[in-house]
Amino acid sequence: IVFGNLDTRIRTIAALPQTGAGIRAIPILQDLLADENPLLREAACESILGITGGIGTVLIVPFLKTESDVNVTFSALRALGRTKSPRAVMALLPFLEHGNEDLVVVALEGLAKLQCTAIVDPLAARLKDPRWRVRVATLEAIAELKIDSLRDPVAAVLNDEDAFVRQAAIQALAAISKPAQFAASATTL
Repeated sequence: IVFGNLDTRIRTIAALPQTGAGIRAIPILQDLLADENPLLREAACESILGITGGIGTVLIVPFLKTESDVNVTFSALRALGRTKSPRAVMALLPFLEHGNEDLVVVALEGLAKLQCTAIVDPLAARLKDPRWRVRVATLEAIAELKIDSLRDPVAAVLNDEDAFVRQAAIQALAAISKPAQFAASATTL
């Protein structure tokens, strides 16, 4: 973990969740979160979450507040979405309002994977985001989570200026509506 060339170190760090080292490696991984190399920080973050699951968010949330490399942050958010932990939801929610659309999209994907349906208001707000990729990711999250209480806001997006958003809105409506409801709204398409 500490010695060797960069590739060897990254492969070793990435393999830690599958080895017996487990919790014993956390202090070293925590030190690597402050390393100057972003690839090592990224690997350490993913490994911490792989070893600890949702408990590791205690270490990752403060790290995310100070991390300056967007690629490391992206990787950490993606890893949080794989934890299947309610703690990860709280770590992902602040990123729904981030200025970087890639981070918003990966946070939305993570929340959908976590099957968090208690985020109706933040999702409704993201449907009005000026960035089309964020609106599409929001619609995909709504469809995956099957949040039928957002049926009307999703239907309103059917008139969006962007074709990708309109297509995602149709798919979201199909996913969250009963067949009769969808057929009734199909007349407005």
